[in-house]
Amino acid sequence: MEAITTAFTTAMTTIQGDVTTLVAAAIAPALVICGIFLAPKLGVRFFKSVAN
Repeated sequence: MEAITTAFTTAMTTIQGDVTTLVAAAIAPALVICGIFLAPKLGVRFFKSVAN
């Protein structure tokens, strides 16, 4: 029974590390994509507020 517990704990620790790495790798491109779509909207809103 102890071997099963150890194997399960090791598996969960490995999955946690893999998921953390995957999320860290996905955040940078996601921020860039969000910035590409968000920056023009914020820029237009800013210039409209300055013009009025």
